[in-house]
Amino acid sequence: MPSSSNQIDALAATAALMERWNRECYQGSATPIDILKSLCEIVEQQTEAYFKTDPDPFDDRHPGRADPNCTLGHVLKMILKNDDFIRSISHTYLSRDQSDLNVITCRVLLNLMPGLEASAVFKDETSSVNKFFRWAEGRNDQLKSYSIGILSYIMECQENASVYKEQNHKLVPILMRQLHSIIDERKKSSSKTNRPFSQFASSSENAGAVVMDTGDIQTNTHGSALPDHVLADSTSKGAGGEFSNSSWQEMEPLYIQSYQIYPVTPEVQQRLILSYLTPMGEYQELLPEVFQNRAMDIVFHYLDYQKNCDVRLGFAAVRYLASLLCHKKFGIEFINNGGLGKFLSVPRPSLAATGLSLSLYYLAFFEDTMERVCMQSTELLTELLNIILWLLECSHQSGRMHAVMFLSNALAFKAVLTIFDEMDGLRKLYNVLSTSQLLNCEAGTEFTDDQMYVFRQGIRHVAFALKKYYESHACIMADTIRQSVVAHHDRDSPSAELSPYKIMKSSVAEDLALLLECMQKKYWKPAVVFRNLNGVELFLKAITLIADMPAYNGKAESVRWLLDTLAVCSVYPQIQLELCKTVDLPDHFPDRLSSPAISIILAMADTDILCDAEVQKSALNIIINLVCAPSDKPPGSSVHRRGRSNSATQSPFLQSLWDAFRQNNGIMVLLKLLGIQAPLTGADAIRALACQALVGLSRSDGMCQIMSKLPLFNNGQLQVLMKEPVLQDKRYEQLKFCKYASQLIEQVCGRPQNLATDTSLEHIRKAEVVAQTKIIYKEKELLQLIHDHLQQKGLDKAAAALQKEANLPVKSCLVVAPPTTSQFFESPVSQHGLQLSSPGAMKPIGTPGTPGSSAGTSLSKSTPISQSSLRFHIKSSPFTSQIYDSPRVSGSAKHLRAKQDIRSLSCNISAKKTTLSAVTDASESMNLDKIITSYFRKQHALCKNPVVTCPPFSLYEPHVCPEPARKNVAPANLTARVLKHQAHQNYGGYDGVAMNRKYKYSRFKPIKTYKDVEKGSLYTCCTFSACEQWLMLGTDSGDLKLYNVQAGEEAETYNCHNSAITHAEPSQDGLLLLTSSAWGIPQSALWSMDNFFDQKTGFEVQYMEFSKSVQDRIVGTSESKAYIYDVATGDTIMTLYDENKANNYIRNQATFNCTDDLILSDGVLWDVMSGKAVHKFDKFNPSVSGLFHPLGLEVIINSEIWDLRTFKLLHTVPALNQCQIKFSHDSSVLYGAVIPFDDEEEDGINRRNLYGSSFRTFDARNYNCLATIDAKRSISDLCTDKFDILLAVVESHKDTDTLVEDSQCRLYEIGAIKDAEGMTQEEDDDEGEHDDDDDDEDDEVEDDMGGSDGEIIDIVDEVDADDDETDDAENGNSSTDDDEEFENIFINASDLSDSD
Repeated sequence: MPSSSNQIDALAATAALMERWNRECYQGSATPIDILKSLCEIVEQQTEAYFKTDPDPFDDRHPGRADPNCTLGHVLKMILKNDDFIRSISHTYLSRDQSDLNVITCRVLLNLMPGLEASAVFKDETSSVNKFFRWAEGRNDQLKSYSIGILSYIMECQENASVYKEQNHKLVPILMRQLHSIIDERKKSSSKTNRPFSQFASSSENAGAVVMDTGDIQTNTHGSALPDHVLADSTSKGAGGEFSNSSWQEMEPLYIQSYQIYPVTPEVQQRLILSYLTPMGEYQELLPEVFQNRAMDIVFHYLDYQKNCDVRLGFAAVRYLASLLCHKKFGIEFINNGGLGKFLSVPRPSLAATGLSLSLYYLAFFEDTMERVCMQSTELLTELLNIILWLLECSHQSGRMHAVMFLSNALAFKAVLTIFDEMDGLRKLYNVLSTSQLLNCEAGTEFTDDQMYVFRQGIRHVAFALKKYYESHACIMADTIRQSVVAHHDRDSPSAELSPYKIMKSSVAEDLALLLECMQKKYWKPAVVFRNLNGVELFLKAITLIADMPAYNGKAESVRWLLDTLAVCSVYPQIQLELCKTVDLPDHFPDRLSSPAISIILAMADTDILCDAEVQKSALNIIINLVCAPSDKPPGSSVHRRGRSNSATQSPFLQSLWDAFRQNNGIMVLLKLLGIQAPLTGADAIRALACQALVGLSRSDGMCQIMSKLPLFNNGQLQVLMKEPVLQDKRYEQLKFCKYASQLIEQVCGRPQNLATDTSLEHIRKAEVVAQTKIIYKEKELLQLIHDHLQQKGLDKAAAALQKEANLPVKSCLVVAPPTTSQFFESPVSQHGLQLSSPGAMKPIGTPGTPGSSAGTSLSKSTPISQSSLRFHIKSSPFTSQIYDSPRVSGSAKHLRAKQDIRSLSCNISAKKTTLSAVTDASESMNLDKIITSYFRKQHALCKNPVVTCPPFSLYEPHVCPEPARKNVAPANLTARVLKHQAHQNYGGYDGVAMNRKYKYSRFKPIKTYKDVEKGSLYTCCTFSACEQWLMLGTDSGDLKLYNVQAGEEAETYNCHNSAITHAEPSQDGLLLLTSSAWGIPQSALWSMDNFFDQKTGFEVQYMEFSKSVQDRIVGTSESKAYIYDVATGDTIMTLYDENKANNYIRNQATFNCTDDLILSDGVLWDVMSGKAVHKFDKFNPSVSGLFHPLGLEVIINSEIWDLRTFKLLHTVPALNQCQIKFSHDSSVLYGAVIPFDDEEEDGINRRNLYGSSFRTFDARNYNCLATIDAKRSISDLCTDKFDILLAVVESHKDTDTLVEDSQCRLYEIGAIKDAEGMTQEEDDDEGEHDDDDDDEDDEVEDDMGGSDGEIIDIVDEVDADDDETDDAENGNSSTDDDEEFENIFINASDLSDSD
């Protein structure tokens, strides 16, 4: 770095010269030669000083950007900001016919070109550029050389090169011939003595010098030392001639040399010619000139440092060689002529050695040239890789990156990969990533945009090289396993090994699948080295850091390549265990210093952080390797009765993988990805991978039990996804998804799925019951049916013989029962593939009616039929006429079989059961008994509740399984139920309590409406006081308003917070009150309401509530943490938080259970006494953290109901999704409403959810929905009094036109029927104020519901009472619920007859 005094002097001298030029030359008429000459001396001096700092030779940026502290950058900026001066030297002075002025002007321009934008300066200066071409062919050596140097900068722009295409075609061969002439002259005049680079003379045999490991310092055979305090300790091999025992002052001129352009020496001429030929070498049109003028010989001459002693000239030649190697033909010729051996003579370290990196990268870019490189001798390949490994540790970033890009292409060849491993190349490649400043900087470190670009590109290239390295090793390992399998089965057949000279091409997915199955007991060195280098933590650090970078276009690629490397390594068990541990995060994330490794992988699989399909697929591949790892269960171990392995017999290793995945909420991510719709092109593949991961996870009994209760299986959602792909072009991915989905259903339900792809788990269980039923039928009815059929066909003798031998009655006295529905005589298609081939008989599919086969005959319409016979012909019934004359049934049997086969193939359920040969064999072995059995089994499958044990089936009567029934069932009519209750039955009989509860909580009568007319405040929350005399309403301004419930008047207003009150809760004795607000200090507070309303304690938490049993404690919530406070003192008793178990719910609200010994916070169950986490519930939603059921045996988290005793998922209630839940005082009913938590989410949630402007009531025993009440406004909060008589609902409305928002609190009377005259006047005013635009639509809805304007909507399902009784019976309801009180039910006598 230059001293400050020298920099000031140079800047002062430059400023003085520019001022003098402006005064004497621009405004005057003096000659500028002296000024320009002085200016050149200053610039050339600073340029020399700049290059002595050894900048990156491939860095073509402005020196001021490459090194902001260099004097050269400041000098160039000072000169270039003078537009008049630039215009003069680029046009005015060049147009004058003065040789001295032209020379000095070109010299100035050449010195200023590193800071000039040549494409812009000479864009319109055609005359000046043409003069440069003319001077380049002239005889003036100085003018010629400077012109060639200027043209080299101009021609770097492809647009300029195309404009001056003809001039370039003419000049290139001239300059090549000139180089040959200079080389020939130097050969004649050169002396072999006193050569500056004689100490580097070495042959290719002894070019290597081994670096010996001597502890902390590595010393080579030449005696120089290389500190290794950053890189990993390893025994590494150095390159030949790398170091010298001379000091840097002595070696600097040899390695960097002088960058002079004055005076113009032969070296300067050659360097400037090569700099011009470099951009010209990339064009295919000039390639013939390259071969014709022997450009390769020119390059070979400069690479031979026994002939060329100028290292900068060697660097220029290497750059020219790199541009020529862009052509595959030249690269092949270069290798065939022994060009690789010339690389070995380049001294290291030197400028030319760094320049070799680009040439090596272009050599590896083409597969053909790389194959020829691999065919070289092992010694040559070793020395070549020695250069590459030296470049990985050189000081120039460009040299390191070019070496990394070389390895990205070369490591796909086995010959290179083998030598690379022998030289410990992986460690050195890994060190390039581990020593990146971006990963090792402290928090708050700022980098320039250029530095950030360089660092990010470095990580990107290393990630791709490591990906190629591990994929190549995976290919080799998979090929070895395949060869061993082939050799084991067929020892005589020769096995084809991978060629070391050909690129390894294979399917990475297939290789990883094979390795995952076979790698449990094998040693894989690349994965072991990766683990020893702590690669998992480093990669996850890089992934986290890059994914968090904004405005980085290469972010997705970098993350994907890092994940792909982890995916390959994760087939190894030790890496799988590493992925289950906690890793440290970069310093850029001060809020979280560490994180579970699997949670970072899951974050990449999700779409919240980085929405890229390829990244998601790479992350899912890692997840699959973890959860689908093979089980090492010993032979003969027990098998679960449902067909899956019992988790108790699984290895602890596999169980630990599942537990780690479950603890980090992996199942929520997988379930979310099953329904993904974007990105469109990758959605099908993502769904297939997510389903494959669920298949592996379902081997765990705990996870399988949870899956069996999810709507994905119970409601048939998975089967709906199996029907059509997201994108029709992705049929192959859809087939894979169907394959894994079928396996998943088989794992969850315990039996294979058949062709019924649109069924749920309940239908599959029902089919299992039907399959286990033993079919028994009356054989005499079958014989009677055959007898009648023979008579219809005119075979009277055969019919008489059958009647006599079977002892049948003379005339059948059986009467066919007319079918009530089409299902009883619908053509059954059994699992054997049977259907009715005609109105009177059945036959196997694909077997047309043949002579002599009764199954292939049809009824003759002209034959008289007895009324007592079984009638299947088309005139017997309109139902049978529609069925048997349907084109679908009467069509080709082959068409039906093909349709079944296509559906079977698309689902990929079981190929063995759907092949044509199996169907043919079944048809050949078919008999009449199987046909009848199949027919009856199909009838049995149509029963609503099939049972295993059935009475004998009848051919003359439809089969129906008996429905479960109970004695003393309560009447469905309310009047009859009340009378029966008064007579002798409790609550009117069995299920009377549930019916009464449904009647009461499906009727709500609005009686009062509260509005803040004076201040216009918006209500945000509501609660009743302990004495039930006051209704407390929180506002958006932080006020708490008290209204008299009976009078409806505002009594008091208290200012509690500076922001909106989000929650208010009085104590049971009414002396204390808790409030919480959106923000501010304090955010929550405890208030005294004894004699005066004043604040007792303030808390910095988001949400607070009292304990349930004895209200001596308060639980507060701040994000994922829960705090327990003492009510009397306000002190913190305990903090409940575990970073490794945190679910990070957005709306976490900690709460006590009914006995105050447990707390549920952030989806984690805590023991209050010990302060330890008891259990972490699986996370299935990002927002709602859950609460306890007041009865104390269940936990409700969003729509999932968990058993508090076994921690198993009991069932799911989709209607509770994203709802705020409030229980009635007797805990028999719960209220649910979708309540937005801030203004930004409100409109979005209400649009997405069908019930965003309504609240629903549910039976707290079985969670059946009782009613949905439409409030026609967004609901902010609701509460009920302790007598379950009144319900307060805070409603808000925002006008979409004026954006004006208002709110109100409406008070409902529970169980009361509204007045016959209609709504109250308040409701009429409200409807007229806000819902005028929806009057027509509301009228239509009310007409459909059979009510008048504003009537409370009762949406109780229109089902029979028996159905409700059956459902309640299954949920264990009893008719002797002594704790139920049938009171507060208001009955309107005029509505009793039609109340139900």
